Amino acid sequence: ARNTRTGRKLERGGYLTVETVTMWIVYALTLIGNAVIEGGRVGGTTSADIAYGVFTWFTPAGYVFAIWSLIYVALIAWLVSYTREAPLRAKRFTPVSVLFIGSCVLNVLWLALWHFELVAVSFIVILAEWLVLAALYLNVRRTMKTASGRVPVSIYTAWVTVATLANMAILVTRALD
Repeated sequence: ARNTRTGRKLERGGYLTVETVTMWIVYALTLIGNAVIEGGRVGGTTSADIAYGVFTWFTPAGYVFAIWSLIYVALIAWLVSYTREAPLRAKRFTPVSVLFIGSCVLNVLWLALWHFELVAVSFIVILAEWLVLAALYLNVRRTMKTASGRVPVSIYTAWVTVATLANMAILVTRALD
């Protein structure tokens, strides 16, 4: 990016920091990982195959999972907002960036484990992801004052709360069945 006029301008503005570039790369890898795992039917299944493989007391309707598209687009808006504030932050990784990166890693790990029908292990991972997102939400709520800085993380955390409950229902149903 430094070899382009736009890249030099961004660098002078302080937007291209190790922190923000790392966050964008990890986010892009998360999107690619999700597309490869879900689209390529890793483990020979889709998420829906596993979610609807047993009847549970709590499984969202199939169309509800379209919220992931909204979440991923909203997170782009959030990353833009976070990147724009880069010149105002110290040149180091903040708790927000570390938690965001952690949530991305856990997101892909959960999906991979889920596709291999390792429901118990994937539940532990989604529970860890929920804890990381809850911490991210609390940090974002404290540090970012705009809607583009708060709403995307709120939606993501809320949906992972629902997904965690659905995963727990599947785990319990499989354990008791």
